[in-house]
Amino acid sequence: MNVNGVIKDQQGDHDTAQFYYREALALQPDNVSISNNLGLSLALSGKGDQAVAVLNDVVDAPDATATSRHNLPLPMPPRRPMPRGKLRRPPRPLRLRSSSPSRRP
Repeated sequence: MNVNGVIKDQQGDHDTAQFYYREALALQPDNVSISNNLGLSLALSGKGDQAVAVLNDVVDAPDATATSRHNLPLPMPPRRPMPRGKLRRPPRPLRLRSSSPSRRP
């Protein structure tokens, strides 16, 4: 059922994917991979609060992976907006000068 959920997520059918993930979790409630997929699916469908709750549980699991820990911040909104107009401009590109005189026709 986890694979069916992944396929449905890839097709953009997140509600069906979440159904499959929940069905799979009913059979394997401690499966971190399925929980992680559910959390990401919730994030993809705009259900950020639910996604964070699921992914927090994943991170706290004893067999959580580095990938699952990396996924937790994905559904979270940014803490503060990026400043506008206050970013430094990149420096001008350097112009290289030839040590020999250039020959122009």
